[in-house]
Amino acid sequence: MEWGYFIIGCSALVLVVLSLIIGEIGEFIDDILPIDFGGDEIGMSKFLNSGAIFGFIAGFGFMAAIAMVAFDMGSTPAAGVGAVGGLVLGGGLGAYWVALKHSEGGVGYEIGQLVGEKGVVTEEIRKAGQVECSLNGRRSWHTARSESGRTISVGTRVEVVSAVGSIEIVKPEVRN
Repeated sequence: MEWGYFIIGCSALVLVVLSLIIGEIGEFIDDILPIDFGGDEIGMSKFLNSGAIFGFIAGFGFMAAIAMVAFDMGSTPAAGVGAVGGLVLGGGLGAYWVALKHSEGGVGYEIGQLVGEKGVVTEEIRKAGQVECSLNGRRSWHTARSESGRTISVGTRVEVVSAVGSIEIVKPEVRN
């Protein structure tokens, strides 16, 4: 059973390292799981983020395996030790994730301020693509999804209709 716990820990640790190096796993999870409390959107990175989740799983697996091998515990008491280890490592990695998020450079505005603004598709939008927008004279590029779910080609002018997390929801601009 200790090998099972060890494999759980290693799997989560691999996800932590990949997420830190590549940055996409955590961003994807943060983007698809926004938490809404009374209209103020709080992304997962505020308190329950990828680092905390992966850290908890890794800490749980490693500490449970160590408890079984070093202290000759059964699987149930080792799971309790693993849960405590998971809370400690998950809390530490979660705090580190938030610190990394706060250290990122910003564009000087919240993405919600782009609602109603126009942009141009720079990367074809299938499930997701990229849109270039300008606000207060500053150009920026944002991940975007089509409001209708249809593909929007590169070069198409679009209007931002809403924002979910860090993703713009756009529709092709209607020209009169």
